[in-house]
Amino acid sequence: MPNILHRFMRVNTLLTLTTGLLSLFCHPLLAETQSHFDTGSTAEWDQARVILAHTPGDELFSGAIHPEAALYEAPFNIKAAAEEHLNYVAALQDTGVDVLQVSEVLLHNPLALKHLVTELDLLKFSGDNWTDRNKTAQQQYFAHNLARLQTIDPSVLVWMALNQPKITLACKKHGECGEGEYNVVANYQLAPLMNLYFTRDQVITTAEGVVVGKMKDTQREKETKIIELALANLDIMPIYKITGDTAVLEGGDFIPAGKRVFIGQGLRTNAKAIQQMLENDVFGHAVEEVIVVKEKWRNQHEMHLDTYFNIAAETTAVLVADRFPGHCEKAGGKTPENDKCLNVDIWERTDSCHGNTVGHYCLTAENTDKQFVQTLEKAGFEHVIPVSVADQIAYGINFLTVKENHIIGVDGVSPDYKTALSKAGVMADWINFHHMKLGYGAAHCTTQVLSRTQ
Repeated sequence: MPNILHRFMRVNTLLTLTTGLLSLFCHPLLAETQSHFDTGSTAEWDQARVILAHTPGDELFSGAIHPEAALYEAPFNIKAAAEEHLNYVAALQDTGVDVLQVSEVLLHNPLALKHLVTELDLLKFSGDNWTDRNKTAQQQYFAHNLARLQTIDPSVLVWMALNQPKITLACKKHGECGEGEYNVVANYQLAPLMNLYFTRDQVITTAEGVVVGKMKDTQREKETKIIELALANLDIMPIYKITGDTAVLEGGDFIPAGKRVFIGQGLRTNAKAIQQMLENDVFGHAVEEVIVVKEKWRNQHEMHLDTYFNIAAETTAVLVADRFPGHCEKAGGKTPENDKCLNVDIWERTDSCHGNTVGHYCLTAENTDKQFVQTLEKAGFEHVIPVSVADQIAYGINFLTVKENHIIGVDGVSPDYKTALSKAGVMADWINFHHMKLGYGAAHCTTQVLSRTQ
């Protein structure tokens, strides 16, 4: 009973984050610097130490009105979703993980937050019916309102960063705007960052540090700016940032696995971004293989690698059942290959290569057909658990491994799947994510593990 009461009190305290009652120093790590924890993740099964997360707030309301434009699966209860997320935060903390909230981290440096708001052009004043003779007054009025940013409470600046307001001012029909304090009317528009709570996606964390990605969809483009400021406030300097108009990288497509890493190439991450990472050696000298998992289905239900494949331990992985080889074979050589069949490119780290090279890596296998499971077995995964499509749809694969053979996943999966994990030696904590997962993501998608230790 005391543990339940403790968690209830903790969740209700954290709920104040979604209502703007934010403290500058809510978490002790915010008063420290990077030197107090080593940024980097060598393997998905290592002990998670520090996680960056964002409990969503009112920036989600527009998505409830029109979910498709928000990249959501369906409308959901925003308050209930926030409560689910905070219960997840509490569950992570119970395993010894430090969870840093994006909003708290942003507040740690109000001056930089003001610069960000200005850089994103969030407070924009304009008007089309100001008279020519009053242009000077118009400019002075705009300047005066922009100057108010210096006195706005930092919690309001956080709201502005999350909701992206645009304000258009106009004179009232009679009178000049400069003639009276209340002689203007305003049109308010918002472009909220409704997917920021999927903190897995804006960056990836390799053994060497953090790489800033580039979002595929217009709705998510500005999220990286927010996360970059949060990282700066933690004294974390990214080791690389994806550049160019056509290269895209999202964190859900990256899974570190010791001396190798897995990268999904498909709907949200492309070959150009992968090549940049190879060229700039972002994985580190200890990574001997970069395994590019090439996905052709390109469907929102399995948009990232971590929605159809995941790792629970050094020798245990899960994969949706209809991506196993038997489902990808051509029937008598007459019908096309199933779009869900996974092809693999393997880049090996070497100083000498006679084939295709990028950076320190040599392409030793290209478009290996139907070989992903065999690749996993060769990599030492003794247990590759097939997960039914129904359990995948329930986000059973999108769990977070907090340490070797210990995962936190979202409930709603079948008893058979839970039994298969248990037989493979995996202990699972199941949490309610009924509303949260309607945004097309679950436990893994909503965490950015900044630090893991062996």
